[in-house]
Amino acid sequence: MRGRGPTFIWAILAVALILSMASPALAQSGRGTISGLVKDGTGSVVPGVSVTATNKGTNAVTTATTNTNGLYSLRNLPAGTYTVNFTLQGFVPYTQEGITLSLGETITLDHTLTV
Repeated sequence: MRGRGPTFIWAILAVALILSMASPALAQSGRGTISGLVKDGTGSVVPGVSVTATNKGTNAVTTATTNTNGLYSLRNLPAGTYTVNFTLQGFVPYTQEGITLSLGETITLDHTLTV
């Protein structure tokens, strides 16, 4: 029993060290998400809308399409400032500028399309 004390303490310290290193590594991913719901003027969800996010710093473009429930998600985006476009034939295209996405942030950006 005598020899277990120092070994146990070293095991606790090792686990604490590993856990303290894991959190900063996850926070440094530099990624975020823009997601939301698209409806029409009557409040009905709109599937098939093309949603495009353009990173203003890099001009990188990420695209998603709304599902049958009108939902979209642009995941794993680098932190930065974005312009988001919503387009679907038969509706007026819409552009939202100046969306700032931070590390690990999820922004909800809902929109109502007009005919």
